[in-house]
Order: sequence, then structure tokens, then C-alpha cells
Amino acid sequence: MEEKKNMVGGISRKTLERLPMYHHYLERKYREGTETISAPAIALDLQLNEVQVRKDLAMVAKTAGKPKLGYVVKNLIRDMEEFLGFHKRTRQLW
Repeated sequence: MEEKKNMVGGISRKTLERLPMYHHYLERKYREGTETISAPAIALDLQLNEVQVRKDLAMVAKTAGKPKLGYVVKNLIRDMEEFLGFHKRTRQLW
């Protein structure tokens, strides 16, 4: 039962807490001109465990990273924004 308390929509709270950090990092890398990025590179830059980064990204990425290439940064940003609801429009009630 304790395990379910730490989950939101099937995703751990810890993963949800890391997603904005990944998003900020990926946006910066994209502005710097990075087109593709690997989980090990993200893990190194953010001082996280590589396996954890892979698992976190697998929860939000629509396409898996490719061996020796990694993820397409702009696609990963788009997938993350969609997952986090950045572009959802809601009606205002006033």
C-alpha cells in the first residue's frame, strides 16, 4: 500500500519531480544547438544515475533513444511537454 502512495498515474513521484529538471536541461541543450543526446550524457551533466535517466525518459518519450545516437532533443522536449500538459488549453470560468 505504501508503494501506491508514491505513485501518480502509474509514475513515481520522484520521476515526476525530476521531469521539470530534464525539461529545463533539454531546452538549454537545444538552444545551444544540440540535436541528439544520450541518457549517459544527461546523467553525467545532471549527476544522476544513467539507468534512472533511461527509465524516467522511457515514461514520457514516444520513441526510444537510438544506440550510439540517443534521443532527438526537440522530439524529447515535445513529448515531455505533452506529457506534462504544457500545451493543454482550459476554459476560464470568469
